[in-house]
This record gives sequence, structure tokens and C-alpha cells, in this order.
Amino acid sequence: MISPGFTRQMAAYNRWQNTSLYKAASGLSEADRRLDRAAFFNSIHKTLAHLVWADRIWLSRFGACDAPAGGIATSTEWLDDWAELKAARQETDQTLIEWTHTLTDTDIEGVLE
Repeated sequence: MISPGFTRQMAAYNRWQNTSLYKAASGLSEADRRLDRAAFFNSIHKTLAHLVWADRIWLSRFGACDAPAGGIATSTEWLDDWAELKAARQETDQTLIEWTHTLTDTDIEGVLE
């Protein structure tokens, strides 16, 4: 069964993974991060921007933050600067961690509608 403690553990793991991923991506040149790699969102930068956007959409649905502007069509473009994207990832990870600390067993056992 999922518990509030488990959500906190997974949020911490998520931050650890993102820190590792962004460290690796920071080792690439700007051109390499933006290179079209024939992935779903084309480049590494656009994929990472979309993931921050998606996390914030979900966190906004849970009342933990405001939703990012725009929709899925612009989800890869809203954080065009690498430094801003890294900062947004760190902020989003912290928001997720803080949100998990508000959860109770009742919240976890409830129905998501």
C-alpha cells in the first residue's frame, strides 16, 4: 500500500534522479542539448522542458502550485533558457517534496477525481 512516507521517499528519489540527469545534461554543449534527436519532443532540452511542464500541471491539479501558461503544444518552449530550466526543475522538485509532506493516510486512500 502507498503511504505518505512512501510518497516522500519517491519524491526524494525523483529529485535525486533529476539532479543526476541535469548534471549529465549540463556536461553537454548547448548545441548538443538542442540537437534534434528524432525523439518524441525532438531534443533533450525540449524533453526536459516538457517534463517540468507536466509535473507542474499535476502539482497544480493537487493545489501545490500554479499551472504553467500554455498547453501541451507549447510545453517544450516555455523554458527556453538552460539556466531557467534547471532552476525550474529544482523548484518543481522542492514543491513536490513539500506537497508530499502535507499528505495523510486519508488523502492516499481517497479516490482521485
